Amino acid sequence: MNIQEHFNVQCGCGVEAPLRTTLTNPNVGRRFLECVNYKILSDNTCKYFDWVDPPTCERGKDFGNWIVKKNMDLDKDVEDLRKQILHVKKTDTDLKGEIRVLKERENEFGQKMEQWQKRNAELRVKMEEVKAKNMSLRGGNKAMKENIELANLKVKCFTALVVILVGLGIV
Repeated sequence: MNIQEHFNVQCGCGVEAPLRTTLTNPNVGRRFLECVNYKILSDNTCKYFDWVDPPTCERGKDFGNWIVKKNMDLDKDVEDLRKQILHVKKTDTDLKGEIRVLKERENEFGQKMEQWQKRNAELRVKMEEVKAKNMSLRGGNKAMKENIELANLKVKCFTALVVILVGLGIV
């Protein structure tokens, strides 16, 4: 059975008066029934009010006040924790956004790295081609020098032959 059902009392308005508990001195923790319209400032409203519990003893008041203070402290702690949770959620959202941006940048850098690696490979191939041409030119240059030396030697031999023939009077 619900405790409210035990105190099923209707006030002068014809409405069931809810069971409540006061958290203020000097009746902290004491239960009462009160019309829902009790606090409306009007002469025409119902002023039904009735204590359910007997007056609280001094020890009960002290303990009740301690409980109320503890409850208020816990409410403050809960509010502080809610603020911390909101801060953590905001930080989490911000960090997720930063991670998303960093992943996008990582992908961009990866694509650029692939492009640079491809370009590097192309340049290496071209460099090898240039080296091969250079070697070919060096080889051709060496052969050309040998041909020039051979031609110079032939000219010297021919000149010597002409000098000998002139000396003999043949020419």
